[in-house]
Amino acid sequence: MNVSIKTLLTSAALVMLGTVASAATLSFDTTADCASAGLTITQGSTEGPCIGSTTPNGTPGLLARGAADSFWTVRFNSAQSSISIDLGDFGADSDFLFLAVYDSFNMLLGAVNIDVLADDVIMHSLNFSTVSDKIAWAAFGTQGGLGGIYADNLTFGKQMSAVPVPAAGGLLALGLAGLAALRRRKSAV
Repeated sequence: MNVSIKTLLTSAALVMLGTVASAATLSFDTTADCASAGLTITQGSTEGPCIGSTTPNGTPGLLARGAADSFWTVRFNSAQSSISIDLGDFGADSDFLFLAVYDSFNMLLGAVNIDVLADDVIMHSLNFSTVSDKIAWAAFGTQGGLGGIYADNLTFGKQMSAVPVPAAGGLLALGLAGLAALRRRKSAV
């Protein structure tokens, strides 16, 4: 009986505290990924269409040529809690790779960046997450340099409660009351 009570209490605590992550990844096999269900990605200051290409590691990705088009903007149809993007350079110049994340009021939630050297062709993952679904849109790419960067593997996700917290509390109370009644019943026999 003690083992089942411990199991029940542990399970109830996990239900109350636990969240389930729901994530999706776009690998940009085609530029159609830029207008996938749930998001829109545009390129550069003119918010033009995405340009597909092959990254230095041989996988398909997005290509940015020239300083004016050296970043992308992703707008989500519903707020997200995490975003990750792989960015890299073709090794022609130094670049300042960035990921800037905003809420629905266009307030900056945070930014992640990395300086890459002129001969760097390694893909770098830039990640950002919040404790709740606040990310409405993000910009990623490079500032400065000649452009000539690529992007791949955009991953984004939401945090969803497994059971809403008020309902989890009610379930816990109901379970404990049931155990107490069961214990009284057994001791009366």
